[in-house]
Amino acid sequence: MPAVDRLIWRTSTFSSNGQTCVEVALTDTETALQDTKHRAGGYLTLPAAHGHTFITAVRSGSFCR
Repeated sequence: MPAVDRLIWRTSTFSSNGQTCVEVALTDTETALQDTKHRAGGYLTLPAAHGHTFITAVRSGSFCR
């Protein structure tokens, strides 16, 4: 994973209000996730295939109550 300052972070279009934003950075081998309000807290990395599965599940509403 490249240094965090070299990653290209994207914010979900559903996060436009700035309250509960999660950013995603994709590389060839990994997916990184971070909280936009707590960037200094670090980020979570997943293997690229697992990151894709996670993002797909979020988009489909799998985690909605």
